[in-house]
Amino acid sequence: MQDEDFINRLDVIKTADDLVLAVYKSTKDFPKEELFGLVSQMRRAAVSVPANIVEGYSRNGKKEKLQFYYISKGSLAELRYFVNLVFKLSYIDEAQKQELNGKIEICGRLLSGFMGYTNRQLPIANRSSDRTSGQTLIETVVAIFVLAMGLTSGLAPAVYAFAASSNTIERVTATALAREGVEIARRMRDSNWLQDDIINPDSGNCNTMHESEYCFDDWLDGQYDIYGQQSSSDNCHQSSPSSCTAGMEFRMRFDPTSNVATKWNADRNPNDNRQCRYRIYLRSGGGLANKPASVSCPPPSGTWTATSYFRKVNVIHVNTSTQDNESQVLVRSMVWWYGKRCNNSLSNNTLLEFTDYNITPCKVVVEEYLTNWKNYEF
Repeated sequence: MQDEDFINRLDVIKTADDLVLAVYKSTKDFPKEELFGLVSQMRRAAVSVPANIVEGYSRNGKKEKLQFYYISKGSLAELRYFVNLVFKLSYIDEAQKQELNGKIEICGRLLSGFMGYTNRQLPIANRSSDRTSGQTLIETVVAIFVLAMGLTSGLAPAVYAFAASSNTIERVTATALAREGVEIARRMRDSNWLQDDIINPDSGNCNTMHESEYCFDDWLDGQYDIYGQQSSSDNCHQSSPSSCTAGMEFRMRFDPTSNVATKWNADRNPNDNRQCRYRIYLRSGGGLANKPASVSCPPPSGTWTATSYFRKVNVIHVNTSTQDNESQVLVRSMVWWYGKRCNNSLSNNTLLEFTDYNITPCKVVVEEYLTNWKNYEF
């Protein structure tokens, strides 16, 4: 509790919190089509700044602390780019731009100072010796032997601990990517709601819903096509792990060069090279996403950098295969990766497309049911 109170009193945290609030306030009047475009990205970058400072502060080692602080600095740089971009798009005026950039500048300076303070407060201990007399040859040999035995006995636990820490970081990243896959599908459903009109099931569509309920008949195939397929067999779960191909397979891709309404899109059954089909790339300028269909495989160097992660989203109809009549779908977002203690056979198509739950232990699966209609009009 004392550490929590201390970190919350730091100027860098207070300034970062003010920046988050300012970003949320500035983006609340953005166009609806930017709900999971620039609005989501700016808010996520802003929240990343104080969140990573707090997480870094909770770590014990200097190297770990500074690693999270550097992530915060990267998020500040990403946010500065977004501020200038939305100004060019006329989403904010000059005064808002100056205010946000000013807060980013102050937060950056405080963060740099805090990183310097961390670096000075946690020095590597210097060893000194009080011995003034010389050592005999036997003493030297014995000392070397003891040192070698100590290094040998301590090396194995150290290597194991490092590998475990690396695996934890990869799993946290994969969990965030899997949750994002579900979030994208949900936001696309919401956008379809906002553009559609509420109808009564008696009109012929939504016939899997009760007659007393109202619905959106284009909730799965309006502005965004995210309708899937009904499946008689679905065994992609831990109690009976097997095939992970139920429903319709999607790649949630981000295209920064596209217009506002289609920056995010869902590619149904993508059929490009398996090495690129579901792979996650680091975009130039920041951010992780599947590559757009317009980008070649492999992508041009310097623009899209391949990571060790893959993501696939399956949409499974619960009641019927007809999108206008379906009332509930299961969205399953699957992220897997290669690395230590993983299946690293990238020539294996089962691994590249994750068609078998048991193909690798390095995976995260997130699921959520989406339903037809939530009446926003009343």
